Amino acid sequence: MHWTEKDTSTTGYYVFRSASGGDFTQAGHITSRTTTTFNDTGLSSDTPYTYKIEAYSGVGTSVASSTVAVTTPLITPSALTAAATSGTSADLNWTDNDTSAAGYYVFRASDGTHFSQIANLNSGDAATFTDTTLTSGHAYTYEIQAYSGSITSPVSKSAKATTPLASPSRLSATAQSSTVVALSWADNDTSAVGYYVLRSTDGTHYSQLTKIASSTATSYTDKAASALKKFYYEVEAYSAATISPASEPSSASTPLTIPGTAASTAISRYERENHLDRRGCIGTGVLRAARDGWNAFQPGRSDHFG
Repeated sequence: MHWTEKDTSTTGYYVFRSASGGDFTQAGHITSRTTTTFNDTGLSSDTPYTYKIEAYSGVGTSVASSTVAVTTPLITPSALTAAATSGTSADLNWTDNDTSAAGYYVFRASDGTHFSQIANLNSGDAATFTDTTLTSGHAYTYEIQAYSGSITSPVSKSAKATTPLASPSRLSATAQSSTVVALSWADNDTSAVGYYVLRSTDGTHYSQLTKIASSTATSYTDKAASALKKFYYEVEAYSAATISPASEPSSASTPLTIPGTAASTAISRYERENHLDRRGCIGTGVLRAARDGWNAFQPGRSDHFG
């Protein structure tokens, strides 16, 4: 509280206080004329107090000032925590610090700044609340305020909870060649804005293979595989606020690389180096071309050329 000095002959001030309309008692003694403020401590919460001031000097005291009334607020709730329990709900818990509280207001912000009331708990013993009106993949900030009639406490310190995204499901991995694996999955959350594709060669240690910035993506082709290896895959959905748990893994084993025209090229080089045509002989063996490569055969057999 504070007041204005009216008399330069003042030596000091007496501060008087009345609680809940009772008699005034001295609450403070100020021994300096220039000190015109007083901080009254040790009061009860949610209680109306009335104050008046008297100046004094060596010859007496002044008439008391006009009164001023104030009602103390409730004590602020503390230890607020918030934890998402699903993609659409979060549990709040706090400590009630004031037995005068008749209930609590619950406030929520989706941007961490602009709060609005989402609940009025008409119980002074309330210390928990479950918010079931959330959207998956979003961050929410909460505050609590105790009240009694028109009197409220300061708001509590805030607590934050981020709801998870639903994991993609039905992940399938299919080797299409020795270097290509096709993936497909089911999108289970409309809040997802994209997907991370993870790959492992041991089924334990995964690393990010790619980031797909599309909310509708349900497939991906890994063109960086290698032959005769088993690859494991997982997919995570992501939003601006969070990442989903990984999907169940799926694996695919790549086949051996098909030789293609390598055999005929090798034979042609062999023939050139040994000055042979396709009917040429080496010792008693002859090389011929067949659908499955070059094979050696012996003279006199009916499956030779010509």
